[in-house]
Amino acid sequence: MWQDLNSVSIEPVFISATNLHCTGPEELDDRGVCVPGITADKDGLPRDNPPDVGANEFSQKIYTTWLGGTDPFWDEPSNWSTGLIPTALENVRLAFSVNSPTIRGAGASCKDLRIDPGVTLTIDPGKYLDVMGDVVLVKFCP
Repeated sequence: MWQDLNSVSIEPVFISATNLHCTGPEELDDRGVCVPGITADKDGLPRDNPPDVGANEFSQKIYTTWLGGTDPFWDEPSNWSTGLIPTALENVRLAFSVNSPTIRGAGASCKDLRIDPGVTLTIDPGKYLDVMGDVVLVKFCP
């Protein structure tokens, strides 16, 4: 079968035979290509960049989201939507806030990492961030 480098051969999962909103698999999440001028999906929801594959944005992943309201430090629980510092088992979304995150402790970890536009992640010298899954840099579609 002929494919280019961006092709995948995967069966999408739909809500039902009459509701063709895609719900997965996860390999279709954030795997599309941004098309200039297409800023919303079929339902009028904003498209991410990269967008989900298909006519609709969907989200299977649950994220621990950076709020950054207290200070810029990753190891401060109040900076996170759950009130807990993320672990290697959690997906992390770094959302734009007044404070971009800084890793200053011994290190940090997460499963998947999603970085929204305008966020700068700082890792102090000698420190680290272990990402066990995917890193997605979300950008605005031109």
